[in-house]
Amino acid sequence: MSEIDKRVIDNVRRLRLDKGLTASDLAYWLDVNQSFIQNIESNRTVHKYNLNHITKISFLLDCNISELIPKMEDVSTDEELRLMQKNKESIFTNIRRKLLKRR
Repeated sequence: MSEIDKRVIDNVRRLRLDKGLTASDLAYWLDVNQSFIQNIESNRTVHKYNLNHITKISFLLDCNISELIPKMEDVSTDEELRLMQKNKESIFTNIRRKLLKRR
């Protein structure tokens, strides 16, 4: 499980508890079994929230999706960020070249 997945799960759990909601309440809202939520929050399985879940959870908890999903800077090392930036620049350069060829 990625660090981002772990952070999303931790953020959902923290905000859920702040609102006084149980795992059962969240499961009911998401139309899933309570065991699904318990498996996610245990961090021992590969279960995780999908974007549909995140959208519904943000509505239920009355928060922005950005409060659930961490920023890359918060879950990546400086080296990982540098490599991602380099790759992003390379991808944009390739896209620009392709677009210029079409003209």
